[in-house]
Amino acid sequence: MIRRPPRSTLSSSSAASDVYKRQYQRRVRGEHAHTNDTAAACCPYSDPKSHSERRPVKSEVESIKEAIAIAAKHNTRLHIAHLSTAGGLALVIEAKAKGLPITCEVTPHHLLLSCDDYAVLGGRAKVNPPLRPIDNRGDLWAGVVSGAIDCISTDHAPHLLSEKDADGVPPSGLPGVETVLSLMVSIALGCWPHPSDPQPPRSKEFSMEHIRALMFENPNRIFGLGADSTPKLTVSSEGFKHIRGVDQKTKCGWTPYENWKVKGAISAVSYTHLRAHETPEHLVCRLLLEKKKKNNQQENYTDDKQRRHKHSV
Repeated sequence: MIRRPPRSTLSSSSAASDVYKRQYQRRVRGEHAHTNDTAAACCPYSDPKSHSERRPVKSEVESIKEAIAIAAKHNTRLHIAHLSTAGGLALVIEAKAKGLPITCEVTPHHLLLSCDDYAVLGGRAKVNPPLRPIDNRGDLWAGVVSGAIDCISTDHAPHLLSEKDADGVPPSGLPGVETVLSLMVSIALGCWPHPSDPQPPRSKEFSMEHIRALMFENPNRIFGLGADSTPKLTVSSEGFKHIRGVDQKTKCGWTPYENWKVKGAISAVSYTHLRAHETPEHLVCRLLLEKKKKNNQQENYTDDKQRRHKHSV
């Protein structure tokens, strides 16, 4: 089951505990409402960079700590979405070492961008969890290549430029589903795509095998997608291209990786479940949504059955 439990006061909420008692997989994002509220009260929004201060590293750490504690108490599978900090990753590694059924994912923007990129992207870089100080990227890449991080997921949120560039506080979210594979392939081929920031050392160990594991095998296993494992893509190590917003199919028409140079070419898509004009990334999103809908229907049926039993007692 892919459903997010309440994100605030997880350890003290009986309602949250009831959510975890049901034997489905729980998916949470590492943000602690009380910590965010406290930070926001001390730091009013003044510019896009202040968003990272209003949702501090401590918020993710506290939220993940509470979520793991409740999941351990009820022996519930837990998936941490959009991991963005070294502290959060350390908690996941510790939980896995204890044998707890914990998995996690990281986004390409947390692997590639940092607070330094606000200078170029401005409000377009506003996302939740926010971009972090640049030293977090090295720890996240270490988690990726070591296997501590299970998946790479885009958290695709294609807001229009008219929204992101408007006066005031822009909405949070970045488009990413069309660019993630090109970016990851380029890194696996030894071409770091960020035009100005240095490459984290551990990212140099990233390979095509990591892409297959984190973007197909692990999501397929964790979420029970049932996708067949026959090779679907041909990746060429020849040639370079520049990522451009005008080339994206998403209606928002922009990318935070504008004009980034990437190496390699991806072609020969062959997939029995692939629909016309559907990319492999879109396919994964569709299968996840279909799985979520099916599990929602199953849980609603279970809840109705429990209510009927309760009223009949």
